This record gives sequence, structure tokens and C-alpha cells, in this order.
Amino acid sequence: MKSIYNLLKLAARIVPISVVLLFIIATSACKHSDDEPKDFLADVTINPDGSTSNGSIFIPSSDDSFYLDYVKYKIVENHLEVVDVDKLALKRDVTIYSPVTYLGKTYNTRKILSNVFSGCKDITSIMIANDITSIDRGAFSECYSLKKITLPSTLTRIGSFAFGWCNSLRDISIPDNVIVIEPEAFSHCIALKTIRLSNSVTEISEKCFYECNSIEEIAIPESITEINNGAFYGCTSLKKINLPNALTLLSHECFYGCKSIEEIIIPENVRVLGFSAFYGCTSLKSITLPNAISVIDHSCFFNCSSLKNINLHNEVAYILEHAFDGCVSLKDLVIPNSCELILEYAFANCQLTNVVLPASLHYKAYVNDISQKVFYNSIIENVEAHLSHWSEDQINSFFEGADITNLKIY
Repeated sequence: MKSIYNLLKLAARIVPISVVLLFIIATSACKHSDDEPKDFLADVTINPDGSTSNGSIFIPSSDDSFYLDYVKYKIVENHLEVVDVDKLALKRDVTIYSPVTYLGKTYNTRKILSNVFSGCKDITSIMIANDITSIDRGAFSECYSLKKITLPSTLTRIGSFAFGWCNSLRDISIPDNVIVIEPEAFSHCIALKTIRLSNSVTEISEKCFYECNSIEEIAIPESITEINNGAFYGCTSLKKINLPNALTLLSHECFYGCKSIEEIIIPENVRVLGFSAFYGCTSLKSITLPNAISVIDHSCFFNCSSLKNINLHNEVAYILEHAFDGCVSLKDLVIPNSCELILEYAFANCQLTNVVLPASLHYKAYVNDISQKVFYNSIIENVEAHLSHWSEDQINSFFEGADITNLKIY
């Protein structure tokens, strides 16, 4: 048996894996055919003759590495890492094994390294055994046929782009031990509908679900305090999302283009609402802002064409460029006494019935005498403006381009 193993090892160094495979098939008893269903066990023992305890295909590669079912494992210190695959021979259903007993010693598999399965377009399912703690950057990116993946409870980290462009993946459940999901981990998963997030994750990273345009609903765990830039950018089917009370940050473009969301309640602890946060949310009808928000950033509600109600509380101090540009369903607008500044085009392209502006507003002076045009191309029936302390030129600049039926200055 030992001589057969040594011959296999030598052959793997001088001939292609496919040739070694033919030798294995010819010299060992086959218990399974490719067409037969096979019970995959997480643990594997590699016998001295090259056979395995569960019938998986073993091919030696070097003194510290080997293949199991065409997936390459490397011994690193006292554990195994998945480092490569034979893409031509890899099966549609993939299992990452652990523990593996090799040459009389048992190793746990800890990591799947960067880009190992990237571009394996024919994989349909992956089962990852317990002991794996990390899936590195791009590990399964562009696995276009991948429909199902089982993640282990031991997993703590999912790297950036780990499942990016997995176009057939429909659902994913993140184990509760996962504490880090890096940027764009599931970006462009266009078939993804169901997500269960870990209760240990504290933030949804940048572009994590970027353009996952089949997601309809997602429950955000109470552990989440930050939703970062573009986290749900382009999730056009997203209709319902409940934000946790612990949330403090809704960053730039976090719900950009989520055109199916109708209502959202922003928790009271949110202090930052980034630019273009709800840009193009054309079905959004109402939104509740917390008292901690003092700045409504530029383009925050740009083209939210169904927005009928917006409650601007007495802590709002600044409304920046294009904040409500294109909100054609907004009718009544009362700017609170706390507001000091409204920048250009903030309410452009609107159709307003009643507008009330407080005396607290300051005029923003621009270099080269650029007009403010806060209500540019908007139609307004009634304006009550407590701006008697402004000059006529300032008032004209502020309202330039607006079609106002009744303007009263107090």
C-alpha cells in the first residue's frame, strides 16, 4: 500500500491531475459513480493507499498539499487552508471537508483563501464543514450557477466580494458567529431574495448588497449600528425594511434607487443621514425623521416622487443642495424655526401648495453672485416667508425660477 501511495505522489508531480485520476480509478475499487448520489461526510481520513474514508477522490500534490474532490488543501502550521481548485475537473456539488486525517495526523480546515473558486461557473451547491472561520476576498465570486450554500456555525468573517456576482444564489443564512461582513460581499447577487443576517454583526458594510435587485424584504438585527455607503444601492424590489433602534448611521447612497420602498421609520438614535441616502426611492410615501438629525444632506430625497409627508422637526438646521429635488407629490412644507440655511435647488422641480419659511434663515452668499434658486422650476400656490430682513435681490435670488401664485413677505 505504501508503494502505491508513493507512486501516486510521484505521478502527481510529473503528469496532469486527470492522468493521475485515471490511475486511481484503475487501481482502486470504485464505490461511487458520477451519476450516483453520494453522502458527503465532513470528516475525511486519507488511507495510506490513497483511498479515503468517505470515497472522495484524493490526489497528492506536494509534501504539504493535496486535492480532495479536486479542491486543493495546504497544511499551514497545524491546520488546513483551501488554496486552489482544478476548475476543469471540479464537480457541480462541492464540499469543503474538515477535519481531515492525513499521514496519521488530523487537521482542521480553517480558511478558504482569496479567489479560490472565483469563476467556477458550473458549481451549483457548496457545503462548508464546521471549523472554517474565514472566507476570504472573492472566494466564490462569479460562480454564476451557484444556487445553494451552507455556511458553518464556526464562521466569523466573510471577505469582500466573497459571493459577488453569484447570479443564481437565491437565499443566504449568515451564522450568528459571523462578526465581520466586508464590503460588496454579496454585490450583484441578482437572484437573491432571502437573507438572514447574523445577530453578531454590528454594521452592514459598504455596497454589501449592491444591486441585489430581487431582495423584497430584510430584517436588520438589533445589533446593527451602521448601514454604510451604498449598502442596499439598487435593490429595486426591496419593499419592506425595519431599522433597529441601535442604528446611529445611515450613510451615503445606502438606499439609492430602492424604488419599491413605500415607508421607512428612521430610529431616534440616527444622527447622520448621508447624501443621496434615499435618492430615487420613487414609491416612498412617508418618512419619519429622528430629532437627532440636524442636516439633510444633498440629494437625500432626490426624485422621491411619491413622497407626500415629511416631518421636519425643530433640530433641522441645514437643508443642502437638491435635498428634495423632484418630490412632486409633496404639498405642504413647513421649515422649522431651527433651520438656518437652505441651499440651491433644495426644493427644485416640486409642486407645492403651501410653504412656510422662518425668520431664522440666513442668505447664502456665493462667489460670482450665483443665484440660490432653492425652488427652481417649482410650482407653488402660497408662500409665507418671514424674510423681511433680506434684501429684494436676496429674495429674488432665493426664489428664482419658481412659479409662485401668492408670495407674502413678513
